[in-house]
Amino acid sequence: GVMMYGWTPALLRHELSRAEQSDWWSQMVAAARAHSLDIPFVVAIGSRETNLTNEVGDDHNGYGPMQLDRRSHRIVDGHPIQDAPVGDLLDACCAYLAQCLRDVTAEFPAFTSDQHMIVTADAYNAGVTRAVRWANLGDADAASTGHDYGHDVLARRVWLAGWLK
Repeated sequence: GVMMYGWTPALLRHELSRAEQSDWWSQMVAAARAHSLDIPFVVAIGSRETNLTNEVGDDHNGYGPMQLDRRSHRIVDGHPIQDAPVGDLLDACCAYLAQCLRDVTAEFPAFTSDQHMIVTADAYNAGVTRAVRWANLGDADAASTGHDYGHDVLARRVWLAGWLK
């Protein structure tokens, strides 16, 4: 497979299989459902963030499989972020992602579902204000890490949607 974004479908399938065996997988699915989010979209964000591993990353600023950022979320459900259970981290990430989706959909009501997902992923990564500003200039990904975040997440989501039946 072509490594357009640094992954192949085979690597993504392996990542998913490993995640499905983890102690936090059911909590990710539950958090996605609780916030009325598309499960493959949520999993695609986790894949982009951590290759679906429960870790502390981003120079000790990101927590859990979806990398909740301690610079904006110091307390998670009553716990300091570093002590928060993974389920609470995932729920907070999905709450934030759902808010990004609501904001992006309100800003761009005529966009397709795919366009909403691209800009929402960029908003999750770079903030709603920046993603919307760049989307208005024609490329929401310009605001994001690697300048490809939204399109990368969407490409992962396409494969994940086929497997997560």
